[in-house]
Amino acid sequence: MGGGASKVPPSNDAALGVPGEPEGFGGLQLWAEHSKGKLLGRLNKKGSVADFLKQQHKLFDKHLPIVRDHIGAFVAEGDKGMESFAWFMRMMVGGATCTDKVVDANTVLEAAGGQGRASALCPTYTYNNSNLKVIVTRPKGAPKGGKLPALVWAHGGGIATTAKNWDWCGKAWAKALGAVVLNVDFRHGGLAEAPAGAMDLVAVVKWVHVNADELGVLPERVSVAGQSGGGFEASVACLELAARGEAGLVRAAFMDVPLMWPTEMLGPYDGMSEWRRFEHEVVCKQIYMCYAGPDWEARWGEGEKAPWLNILAAPDDLMAKSPKQVVLSVEFDICRWQVDAYAAKLQRCGALADFVLLPGASHMDANPFDKNFLKVWKRAWVLYSG
Repeated sequence: MGGGASKVPPSNDAALGVPGEPEGFGGLQLWAEHSKGKLLGRLNKKGSVADFLKQQHKLFDKHLPIVRDHIGAFVAEGDKGMESFAWFMRMMVGGATCTDKVVDANTVLEAAGGQGRASALCPTYTYNNSNLKVIVTRPKGAPKGGKLPALVWAHGGGIATTAKNWDWCGKAWAKALGAVVLNVDFRHGGLAEAPAGAMDLVAVVKWVHVNADELGVLPERVSVAGQSGGGFEASVACLELAARGEAGLVRAAFMDVPLMWPTEMLGPYDGMSEWRRFEHEVVCKQIYMCYAGPDWEARWGEGEKAPWLNILAAPDDLMAKSPKQVVLSVEFDICRWQVDAYAAKLQRCGALADFVLLPGASHMDANPFDKNFLKVWKRAWVLYSG
């Protein structure tokens, strides 16, 4: 089934319906420092929003419907395409060392008791992964025998790549934060039935606590983070931990431009700006179809809207039990509307630690090599990981 294509956006940025500053976050520290009164209403880099959207039209209207039907081959080709880039970035990024680990996550969850391998969010799902790869990254120069905070990290790349080509990014975060970063090779949309990826993260959180001494980490300072597609998995992992009564295993959760689905994804589109309609009707819908599989329409139906696929559908009382979350997003994100709604929902439920919209930035600016985003991330880490 097609994603449905809206009109090519007009060339006038003002006609695109760039969202303004959301209300209700004035008391948050990072919001006050970086976002309040500072949103630009335009991209801070060369090129208009309209040109930016035309590029997205080319990608999502033409290519993603083909990708959706050939996910396995696409991921394999995506990893091949990333290999040269990853090799180059490994040469450029130093200051940390990587060690590959293989975790029998089935045993980890079973040994922990409680829910075991059964998902607390999805009663029909039983977890199965005895070969979960984790890249453990430790900053160089850390005191020998000393313990550091830990960050269980879910990489970005949507449905296109796996953890092996994101080791350089884990190194960058480890160096910047002075933390042990655990880059999880989680199973993202299209590779396994949801909530497989989120459960991979839950298993690694538990594994870190059991092996804290060996890993050289402080068990009281284990945090979770996810970028883009990894942010989707991390948000669901936090909800799974809440449902298990184990949110206390995580000190804080950091969501970088998290992928999530708007409640209006299937319309009605009347009254939506060109930009918003395109992101909902084409971009989010196409990606959701990859994550949810052939039965995506039934999974979206009013009778289901399961929180392990649709985080905004999570009950407020469950969201209130989630680890405290810091939402780090950008003014021109593809998920801008639903991320604003997610931050508001977290705040209403008492689970929002802080919220940032980086002025003038787009989705691809959310990385440790963008000086503005890195500045905000490091500040968030100091404020909320300790």
